[in-house]
Amino acid sequence: MVEFATVTAALSLLASSLSGLQARILERLAGSNAVAVQQAVIEAKASHVSPAAARSAYARAPYRKPALRYVYATGWVAGSKNQTSCILAKLDVEGTTALAIKAIRALPATLKQLHHLHLTAVQAGNAFTRGYVSACGG
Repeated sequence: MVEFATVTAALSLLASSLSGLQARILERLAGSNAVAVQQAVIEAKASHVSPAAARSAYARAPYRKPALRYVYATGWVAGSKNQTSCILAKLDVEGTTALAIKAIRALPATLKQLHHLHLTAVQAGNAFTRGYVSACGG
């Protein structure tokens, strides 16, 4: 099982990316695939992950909402950065998702940003975890 600290560390990528977005970009990200994929690519570059691979992860995200696809792609970037944790998360996806939701709920600033994206902690935790484990073939 993945430890809470590991999930929290992975979610720090999502938290920092959301907190770094200006309000006007955050507002546009909620409804625009172009803006959401652009932000996912920016996050990938900052994390030294292939922008093309991040774009591909965004494209195959199993969601319609651009905001959820962005969270999924951010999870994919985090999983790509740490393959060992990704594999451990893949062994217990439900447990990892529960830890992700718990970690998100412990971050008031992230909850506020998710609210602006019209997402709940549960939606974000599920999307992030699905993206995270998809980075190691999940």
